[in-house]
Amino acid sequence: MFLRQASGFRLGLALYNDPVERGRLIRELSRILAGEGVQMLVLDLYGPEPSGGMLDRLEALFREADPARRAVAMVINLESRVDYAPELARGDQAPDSLLSTANLQRDRFPEVCPGPVVLWMTELLERAFFDQAPDLWHWRSHVFDLRTRSAPEMAPHDPDGRPWRSGDHRLHPEHRIRRLEEELAAYRKGGSAREEIQALNSLGIARLDIGDARRALRDFEEVLKLARKLGNRDWEGTALGNLGLAHADLGDARSAIGYYEQHLEIVREIGDRRGEGNALGNLGNAHLQLGDARRAIGYYEQALVIDREIGDRRGEGNALGNLGVAHADLGDARRAIGYYEQRLVIAREIGDRRGEGNALGNLGNAHRQLGDARRAIGYYEQALVIYREIGDRRGEGTALGNLGIAHHQLGDARRAIGYYEQALVIRREIGDRRGEGADLGNLGSAHLQLGDARRAIGYYEQRLVIAREIGDRRGEGNALGNLGLAHADLGDARRAIGYYEQQLAIVREIGDRRGEGNALWNAALAHESLGERAEALARAEAALAIFEAIEDPNAGMVRARVETWRGS
Repeated sequence: MFLRQASGFRLGLALYNDPVERGRLIRELSRILAGEGVQMLVLDLYGPEPSGGMLDRLEALFREADPARRAVAMVINLESRVDYAPELARGDQAPDSLLSTANLQRDRFPEVCPGPVVLWMTELLERAFFDQAPDLWHWRSHVFDLRTRSAPEMAPHDPDGRPWRSGDHRLHPEHRIRRLEEELAAYRKGGSAREEIQALNSLGIARLDIGDARRALRDFEEVLKLARKLGNRDWEGTALGNLGLAHADLGDARSAIGYYEQHLEIVREIGDRRGEGNALGNLGNAHLQLGDARRAIGYYEQALVIDREIGDRRGEGNALGNLGVAHADLGDARRAIGYYEQRLVIAREIGDRRGEGNALGNLGNAHRQLGDARRAIGYYEQALVIYREIGDRRGEGTALGNLGIAHHQLGDARRAIGYYEQALVIRREIGDRRGEGADLGNLGSAHLQLGDARRAIGYYEQRLVIAREIGDRRGEGNALGNLGLAHADLGDARRAIGYYEQQLAIVREIGDRRGEGNALWNAALAHESLGERAEALARAEAALAIFEAIEDPNAGMVRARVETWRGS
């Protein structure tokens, strides 16, 4: 065994794709080695940035080890300290990173590490290691592939031994999809139309979970066709509602509203009060997506009345959470907090751990909106603990991304990058393309804050590619707007305007009023920088009209600038 037999410094790489399994393996190895008189040291690079690089910390770790026992070291969470985009434009200067520094110090490793060192790496980190520390890479003497053969999942049985259904959200999305496809084939072969509808619907939901809304649309369209063929109004309504969700996921809120309204008509016709509440909530979500928070609130309040009438505590919690989001959208973060706290109470009462995590995350968002990023971090960390406990990888990625945003707001772009990169690893592991795009966009913004506009452009371009691949029009518009900001930062205002105009066309097409206001305002600033006051003023006035109509918190700032430009 490498750890038993290695004499002096040797470098090993342990490839993994499941943090839970990594922790289990390290604990088991530590137990086995302790029985053989070997001390395992663990260097965890996650958390606040310490002074000194990896080698300095390894040296201190070995120095503090028990001199009577041979020591081996494990390095974990290295991914939180690494830049994953070495291929992006950065000029001729090599990246100043923990890996490149370690590469330069490679000759000191045998001097300060009297025992073997194992670096735990994800696939993404392995590629960065090869690129940024090529000499150290060639020193590796062992590579252990400890990745699970398939994506990690929780045990597929309840504590009482009953197997989970294939549509159970506790299963990893890839496993759910594979199982459901197998079941669907069997149901079609056996002519089981009712089971076929159920499998198709669950398959569409699983595809939405991984960001594949286009394929989900096809599944839901098949459900709708089968439901109408069978004359099943209940399933017809369900299919229409889910088609709305898929269109909303693609950024097409107007089409989504059409489907939600048809869903609402059916559930009212058949007397399905729970379905009515769901349809109203979804209509609220779509109008919020279009920037009409006031109308969204009206739908959420109707949904809340129904949920309370029928005693649907989970639905009540969702409605309260949505009301919080809508009021936060109007700039009233304090009122939003009141709704989120009610949402949190209900989630804890009914044991809804995922809902509890969502409520904590939203509380973090509201406090961050109030400028209290440090308090927000506390909420995000609580949410992260819950998501990890219940194995919700999507929620874990969201919490890590939010932690990045909060540290970004505090001005600590480097630490923010660490969180964004961890979130990105998870998004790629679970196949969440939409989340992957968001993380890439955040990485671009962090590098832009650090003054590296060219590198930011590389991330924004990757974000744009993903948005176009999955048909995320809103994400496409955001990426184009950010590309405009980056080129403006480089002093190329004319090119920036070109991106803002492309963004403007998209947000107008999908009815994103807030996005339209932002695009107009950024274009106004670019025209002003070129000395084109008339064009700047025209766009700024258009942006102001939108911000005032949707009660955007930026309205006051834009109004002041417009008045200044008019008076000069």
